[in-house]
Amino acid sequence: MIKIMDEMMWRYGTDKHSGCHNYVEKYVEYFEPIKEKELKILEIGIYRPPTTAQVPGASLMTWYEFFPKAKIYGVDVESFTDVDNDRIKTIMANQELRDKNNIYNSLNEVIESFGGDFDIIIDDGGHTMAQQQITLCYMFKYLKPGGLFVIEDLLTSRPNYAPHVYNPTNTKITTLDMLKTYIDKKYIESDFMLDEEKEYLNKTIKTMDLHTAKESEIVFIIKNEK
Repeated sequence: MIKIMDEMMWRYGTDKHSGCHNYVEKYVEYFEPIKEKELKILEIGIYRPPTTAQVPGASLMTWYEFFPKAKIYGVDVESFTDVDNDRIKTIMANQELRDKNNIYNSLNEVIESFGGDFDIIIDDGGHTMAQQQITLCYMFKYLKPGGLFVIEDLLTSRPNYAPHVYNPTNTKITTLDMLKTYIDKKYIESDFMLDEEKEYLNKTIKTMDLHTAKESEIVFIIKNEK
């Protein structure tokens, strides 16, 4: 199955394949057992390649082919309605906008458009500390019990990886630090979450699988079943 999914990733041009980040092995581990189910999948971050040699929305197209019965939803700050089809729907939204009342008004538009109860949520968006941590605390409550939340490209937490781009607030708790603290101590720390949001995560996270792939860390977080 790894070979099958990897071939799809290469063909569509997503960087999840074995020649780049090599997330494919972990994705197969989690995705193969649920391949034939009628799933609701959300991915934040849709890539438009600079040339026609690659396919716009490569990840969405990969999931579309791999999960024949799934509804696929995509979110990006740019419009990708050209990749919409019978099972793929996209929307424009910013994953870190919070208003003065601590309402994530842009991510809320995602829920208003697509509803909640996602089986899988994948964060492959802007990869900043704020974006990753805000998306986790806001979207996790819209994940089904037993659902899976994935955060890709955690290499942006590394101190030498363009911190002016990915950590402009200079938070001492990078996303990778936050995850490692939870694995070690079973509680969430974050400068971007409200106390009640951190408490919700503490109560509802079942397991956290932090994996170092070819070029970056990736995490697979499973929600409690109740």
